[in-house]
Amino acid sequence: MKKIKIIETTVFIIGCLVIALLGADFPPPLGFWKIIAVISLVALIQWYYLDWLLERINSKKSLLMTVGIYALLGGMSAAAMIAASGQMKKETMIWLGLIVLTAAAYGLCFWLVNWLILHFIK
Repeated sequence: MKKIKIIETTVFIIGCLVIALLGADFPPPLGFWKIIAVISLVALIQWYYLDWLLERINSKKSLLMTVGIYALLGGMSAAAMIAASGQMKKETMIWLGLIVLTAAAYGLCFWLVNWLILHFIK
């Protein structure tokens, strides 16, 4: 199980950083460290959450919990960045909603990948 956690956390961190760098200016702005901090925090939460998830992966409740937790993490991350910028517009709320939906979709994919790993690769 630890091997799964290491691989998934590494892929998550590298994947998120690559996506963030692709969307950033070159060189990345000074505030880019905030994105790195959020990615690191989410990776740490995901590391500990995997212990709970891998034990209960066959429960339907685990799917709902995973999607809900990732939607919450996405919303909290976006809200923190919005609060730090001090700008709240109608477009900001649209982006907040899109980030929450994207995080929820990631939670669904995260659950599905772990379910497939435990049922077909193990």
